[in-house]
Amino acid sequence: MEYCSNGDLFTYLNEHGPFAEKKVAEMLFEIIWAIRTCHDKRIAHLDLKPENVLVNHEEKCKLADFGLSAHIGSKHKKKGISHYRGTHDYWSPEQCARHQKKKQNFGEFDQKTDIWTLGILAFELKFGRPPFGSTNEERENIIMNRIQDYHWSQLFCENVKQDLIDKLSPEFKDFLNLCLDKNPKKRPTAESLIQHPFIFVHNKNRPCIKSYATQPRGKQGPKLSHKGFNEQDGSFLTPIWFHNK
Repeated sequence: MEYCSNGDLFTYLNEHGPFAEKKVAEMLFEIIWAIRTCHDKRIAHLDLKPENVLVNHEEKCKLADFGLSAHIGSKHKKKGISHYRGTHDYWSPEQCARHQKKKQNFGEFDQKTDIWTLGILAFELKFGRPPFGSTNEERENIIMNRIQDYHWSQLFCENVKQDLIDKLSPEFKDFLNLCLDKNPKKRPTAESLIQHPFIFVHNKNRPCIKSYATQPRGKQGPKLSHKGFNEQDGSFLTPIWFHNK
């Protein structure tokens, strides 16, 4: 296991953040790539948060702590995947609705939950706190209701921080809108996020980025379905960027 001398991203963010958009995009590139590799193997992490991302001596992010991850496929789905995974501040609307037993159903609980938490993480890297508040400061139900009902910018705007939202680039706003869509079916895949303009433009000089964009997807196993990963096993391609280390 690689030693990450800068500790976890939560500590790194508290000591050095919040970060400019360029730095946010660079960190997200590495995290999204790791999530994309998990999804290629039909594994959902389900506990993505700053405490579960490590930062090495080169300030590169490494995804860690797979204790709550799940292999989502039809065989596993019959047994049911518990929604009670992860940290409430980072829960998706579909998790919150199931936990509160609301009639409103946002959809399946699967790998698209990781995409939601990528949006939460992106916001936190930029502003130093999650967009819907923290359970360290407010009751869990308050946070869960906001996650289901609020736009990601609403709480900041209510606290007279509209100018901070207005200063965000159109690309970053679009990235957040995509990740933090209440409907999991409308959220993008990790594969498409890595090529989103916000991510791509700030990482285009990486030696691996062109190789990644042109990587043949057929060699990486069956394509993901929103209804859950299928059971068929298949080979997958280790990201080229990892080989460059």
